[in-house]
Amino acid sequence: MKMKFQVTRCESMPIIDENDQSLDKHLMNQVSNKFFSERGFISDVHGWSWLLWRKDEIESWWRTFEEIINHPLGRKLSNSACDQHEMMITNINPDFGRFFVKKKKIDYIKKYWKSNGWGEPDFSDNTIKFGGLSPIFSGFFQASLEWFAEKRIKVTWQDVNSELISLNVEDSGSNIPPPDLSIGKYISERQLQIDLETGWRIDGQRHHLLPTGLFSRLQKSCSGFAANIGEDERFGWPEMDDISIAMAIAARKNFILGEELFLAADENGWMSNIKSIFSKKGLGNPTSVKYIDGNGGVLVKFETYPNIPILLGSLSGAWTRCEGRPAKINFQERNNILEITIESKQNIA
Repeated sequence: MKMKFQVTRCESMPIIDENDQSLDKHLMNQVSNKFFSERGFISDVHGWSWLLWRKDEIESWWRTFEEIINHPLGRKLSNSACDQHEMMITNINPDFGRFFVKKKKIDYIKKYWKSNGWGEPDFSDNTIKFGGLSPIFSGFFQASLEWFAEKRIKVTWQDVNSELISLNVEDSGSNIPPPDLSIGKYISERQLQIDLETGWRIDGQRHHLLPTGLFSRLQKSCSGFAANIGEDERFGWPEMDDISIAMAIAARKNFILGEELFLAADENGWMSNIKSIFSKKGLGNPTSVKYIDGNGGVLVKFETYPNIPILLGSLSGAWTRCEGRPAKINFQERNNILEITIESKQNIA
């Protein structure tokens, strides 16, 4: 049987990008009005720096970090998140007038959480929907409650399921001391542009913006813990404290097991790959890359570097992904420039 096809005239139609249709334009506008991106770091309107994490990425990083320290550290992480969030919201200190202050504060915090990709806090039944790593978000929740009540509160948490955190809240009976004033130093005017889908998703995967200060506080609060790091592993890192090395190892593992392709055939390839992958996370942009040997060793320089251990670990993972060998990494800070050398941990004749 023969089939006949008739071609008829059709009007030209505009091409519609299916990805563009799925984007949450309102959320993207909220984020771009609050956050900025320049020289590879992400900052907010107050000058504080932030890091962009995929939800499963920060969860994986934390599991590895806690395993290396070989000690339950959930409360340390929660307290670090609580202290960081408290410092930030008390320094912002919006003017809510005289009437309905608590309601205005709650509305403000809910919008604040939404613009950061932190999920939906419910302060009436003490739950967090669509949050993430429970110690972090329970700490943010606690700081928010204390800001409302202007007194200290005890919080414990339980993961009901992957999308719901339940919190138990008790009055601690103590007052909040005056906050430490802090001024951010990463001031920029270039708005952060991220293609966001509903629910703070990028290409279908949930993400969060987390303040860099959270990780600095975690480093300090965990100081003194000895990590389970073998001699061969230590050889691949600079002389740093155990907590910094553990943070770097966790970041390296994340990068090696992650989805980013890192293929650099020359110095320009290194520059473009780091700028493409690292800058969108807020880890910094290199100012220069130079080969230092014939075996793939490189010297990378940064002017801005919000968190050194996570940057070092990510670079170590990138080098291993690129060269297929374990990396040895070192760094020095000179004249406000971070100089990082990455080379093979193996002796190559």
